[in-house]
Amino acid sequence: MDAAKFVGQRFELIAWALNERLRRLLAATEAHVLGYGGISAVAKATGVSRRAIHAGLKELAQQSEITASPLGRIRRPGAGRKKRTEQDASLRADLERLVDPLTRGDPETPLR
Repeated sequence: MDAAKFVGQRFELIAWALNERLRRLLAATEAHVLGYGGISAVAKATGVSRRAIHAGLKELAQQSEITASPLGRIRRPGAGRKKRTEQDASLRADLERLVDPLTRGDPETPLR
């Protein structure tokens, strides 16, 4: 059995407990240990993208910054998708206009 299969088996056993940051760091660690060709082997064995593994390797190289980050935080501040209402300022008004004729009773109910 080659090293990539062992990586895949280890990853499969622990995948249920990993958030996106830990998944990236674990894959990067395995790729680093494998050396040349490790990124491709780990990406194939685990299904983690090569881009995520590269990002994990960069994080591992900057360990002092990682340990200084607040616990419980997975993404950097400001990362992730923006709210739809931030992308389209008129969205809330448009939705209100669509729902308004159908609203009955108290407009503050949770159904609204």
